[in-house]
Parts: sequence; structure tokens; C-alpha cells
Amino acid sequence: MNDRLRHESLTRLLEVAAEHQVNGPAALARALNESDQVVTNWGRRGVSKVGALNAQRLFGISSTWILNGTEPKVVAAPEFSSLPEPSLDAAIARIARALDELPDAAREQAGSLLQALSLAPDSKRLQASLSTLLNSTKL
Repeated sequence: MNDRLRHESLTRLLEVAAEHQVNGPAALARALNESDQVVTNWGRRGVSKVGALNAQRLFGISSTWILNGTEPKVVAAPEFSSLPEPSLDAAIARIARALDELPDAAREQAGSLLQALSLAPDSKRLQASLSTLLNSTKL
């Protein structure tokens, strides 16, 4: 989308995201756990209230500032870590450790969810189900 045709709220959000090494709409979508299409829609219609609140939590930037430019811009320390994303090997190792902690029945369910995710890696529902299952054994 042409920058001058992009909604001002998305322009503000992309500028803040870039300060945290989240560059471009696709990277922003991943950071906020949104689909690329949602962020594309924000370019036309403006960032949603939920999107602005998620960005506030992640980047420490006021949702009101994102939506309409009203100061103050910064409201809190961001939860965002500037550390690079873990490698695929590290992510697989973390999942394997979490699977080891599950009872056998839950491990089978997790295997089914992982198989489904391999076919639909952007499925928020499957990601949430797997996350809930893996976190259910934590004390």
C-alpha cells in the first residue's frame, strides 16, 4: 500500500514497531499475533481498538496516540524484547521439552495439534489450543 494512502494510525504504529526492529506490516502482524489481512485492513480503515491496545501492551505506546495522535505517546515500559526470535532448532527443543512433561493422552493430543498446525501454520485457533495444552501441565 502506498505510504501516503495508508491510514495515519497504521503509519504511527509502523513507526513505533520499527523502533523495536519490527519492520513492515507482515512483521507487525506476527508481533501482534494478527493476520496479514487484518494489518492490511488497518491501512485502509485505521488500527482497531483491540489492535491498538495490544500494541500498547507490546510496545508501551499509548493506544490513544496510535488511534488519533493524542499525547502522551509513551504510557509504560514495553513488554517487547529486542532479542531476536529464537531459531527453529531452539523452538523445536522448547516444544519437545514441553511435550515430555505432558501425560501420554495429552501428548497424543498435542501431536495431533502439531500435525494440524503443519498444514495450517497461521491458524490462531490451533496455536491457542496447543499453547493451552502445553501450559496446562505447568504448576
